[in-house]
Amino acid sequence: MNWPKRIVQALVFAAIVWLFAANFMCNLFELGDPYNPQQWRPRVFEVFQMDVQTAINNTLIKIKKDGLHSTGGFLYGYPNPGDTYDRAFALHGKVFSFFYYHSTSDLNTFLRHGYWAMSLCLATILTILAFFVKKHFGWGAAVTLVIILNLSDWLVFIGRNMYEVYFLRLLPFVLSFILFQFVIKGTRFRFYHFLIVVGLANLTLSLCCNEFVTNIVLSVGVGPIFYGILNRQPFKRVAYWTFLSVLVAMMAVAVGVVATAIQGYLFYNNSDKALIVFQAIYNRSFGSSDTIHDWTAPKEISIFQIFEQYLTLPVASIPFYQNRFPGYHIFLTLFAFVFALLPCSMVCLLDGRIFPRIEKERQKMLALTAATLWGLAASLSWAFLMKGFMWHHIHMAALTFYIPYLPMLYILLGKNLSLISLQCKDWMEARQRLIAAPTPTPTKQKRR
Repeated sequence: MNWPKRIVQALVFAAIVWLFAANFMCNLFELGDPYNPQQWRPRVFEVFQMDVQTAINNTLIKIKKDGLHSTGGFLYGYPNPGDTYDRAFALHGKVFSFFYYHSTSDLNTFLRHGYWAMSLCLATILTILAFFVKKHFGWGAAVTLVIILNLSDWLVFIGRNMYEVYFLRLLPFVLSFILFQFVIKGTRFRFYHFLIVVGLANLTLSLCCNEFVTNIVLSVGVGPIFYGILNRQPFKRVAYWTFLSVLVAMMAVAVGVVATAIQGYLFYNNSDKALIVFQAIYNRSFGSSDTIHDWTAPKEISIFQIFEQYLTLPVASIPFYQNRFPGYHIFLTLFAFVFALLPCSMVCLLDGRIFPRIEKERQKMLALTAATLWGLAASLSWAFLMKGFMWHHIHMAALTFYIPYLPMLYILLGKNLSLISLQCKDWMEARQRLIAAPTPTPTKQKRR
């Protein structure tokens, strides 16, 4: 690759990173109105942001006053019964706390820098994913991915958040999707290297967010499934890769939870505060509330009633619409995006004689469809295993629920649109050539 082309790619990469980061910071396309309490939809996200904002403020103020490890040690964040949000925010909170403790900035300035740092981290992850999609699926899929991600409420309203570190939630899925190609190619990057990488990514996340995100653990199977089917690997081998990847991710989360509990016991010298991590896992699924912290869902409420609420939450919005036409809200719900999978998946089954473009990339489309279906199953696992958490934290759980299904569906949708557009272009060019071709003149036959 020559230097001018590299420079252009670097500039495009930087521009996309800036677009994402600025959108996370300023809501460039006015997706809803997070500052208008009259609108129920943005208020859900606004209240969530205010909740975690309070947690961050209280923690940093306490650390500045009482010392760097005054809020629960290095890994632990135990809630103060007097103030639910006077708590540490785990490993990443200690990183922020360290910089704030040694800084001379006031709290508002430090928080603004922290918001930019989180926005840039998530923007970089998404831009790397977009470049990967461009390389393997073409410009159409990459452009579609960038556009829809920038119009996605679930990203825009959480992108800058310092408490949830959303880029770490996407990291295992993105690493799986990008890195497993090197395992297939037989380079120096072996399968055990892949397991180490995804294990460390999940361990880091579990040390930062003890929310038991089953869909993120399962998201590491996207890479083995996509590349296994793409390269026509035997089913048993694909299943083995997927199972081992998920198992390593689960073990990493288990190690993170146990490490948090042990460190909590050593810091507080209190077994009850150490075991609160395991109690939270039990209560936030389908367990009963036997502690002062009630994280369970009401028994009379079924998981399907909770899931119904998630289906109506917004996924993507029409830009600039809500603010200029108050009272009208145009957005696409999760319900719409779940059912969008069916037509997107059916495209790869079209007749190759009529659609040569589809026939040429049928195996890739089948692999992408299978990986997207796995992403949907991973997201549904969160819904059916964390009933208590989904009941108490719909505003936050929904943002996690979308991983990894929606990014995969965006890519599948973009690839479909690209292939169909190219096929229509081929048909039009063939028609033009047919019209422009000279009409053969009939020759007269001699009579005998």
